[in-house]
Amino acid sequence: MNIENADLNLLKALDVLLEERHVSRAAARFHLSQSAMSRTLSRLRETFGDELLVRTAQGYELTPRARAIQQELEFILPRLRALVRGGEFDPATSTDAIRVNCTDYAVTVIGTRLFPRLFEQAPHLSLTVEPLSPRTYEEIEHGRVRRV
Repeated sequence: MNIENADLNLLKALDVLLEERHVSRAAARFHLSQSAMSRTLSRLRETFGDELLVRTAQGYELTPRARAIQQELEFILPRLRALVRGGEFDPATSTDAIRVNCTDYAVTVIGTRLFPRLFEQAPHLSLTVEPLSPRTYEEIEHGRVRRV
């Protein structure tokens, strides 16, 4: 894929498609018709040279390439939003997604004080707390996760 020929507006649609794993639900969330989202999926498949979503008996499944893209989008999209917004961070209006990887002990000690204050200051923020895993360290090494 050549970045000069890529439609970066498709990244948000791709993010929703990969999260929902269902064309109709993704279309509803993205305020498109089901047929328009199907066409968007076709364009994304062509752009990335991958099926991305594969229909199975249990519904749609992500291809390995789609899973890798999804992890990258978790890192890229918030930065693109910040770039467009001018880099100004306003916690009161931020709809950013933050993922915290830590031990249960850290959640108990730090989280019980930090998280309520965080949501008081940034009520629209999306917070996910996940346990530390070998994948966490791989993501740090590859620059997909920042350490604080």
